[in-house]
Amino acid sequence: MKLTKTTALLTFATACTVVSIATYAYFFVSMKSKTEETISLTAQSGQFSVQHARYTAVVNSLQLSKSDIEKLSSYYIRESGIVLFTKKLEALGTQAGVKLSIESLDPGLVPGGGAALGFRLDAEGKFENTQKFLILLQNFPGKFEWRSLQLKRAADASDSSTAKATSAPLWRVEVSLVALNFLKE
Repeated sequence: MKLTKTTALLTFATACTVVSIATYAYFFVSMKSKTEETISLTAQSGQFSVQHARYTAVVNSLQLSKSDIEKLSSYYIRESGIVLFTKKLEALGTQAGVKLSIESLDPGLVPGGGAALGFRLDAEGKFENTQKFLILLQNFPGKFEWRSLQLKRAADASDSSTAKATSAPLWRVEVSLVALNFLKE
């Protein structure tokens, strides 16, 4: 059988067409799987971007609120900070100009199961100074439950060493408080 030029060309064109279609089909199938992989990787990248954005937002929020957190932490009295708390109370006495003594300091519990720090203070000084001490104590940062408050004139002012230095009568204030912002550690 003799191939004519037209038949040879037609056979060659058909073979080229079949090879082209096969190549196109191969690339189509391989690109389809690569497209599916790309979609999967894009979805994972999007999830990672969202998680990273949330993480960055939380870190920025914590950095911005760090000073607020420190202020809030200083509002609470920790069990390890009782000594610092008593020094601050003693400083109130000095600031008010009264002789202050801390009679008791008892960590305990309040009804409802919360931790509390009960304490009793005695202060002695001029009437103005005892009032100033009470005002300073009321404005002291913390949440206090006032259990009792007694303000009375000192029994015998002539025997007191501070009475000899001043001619004004001395007053004695006895305060019993519970710090509700106490944290047991």
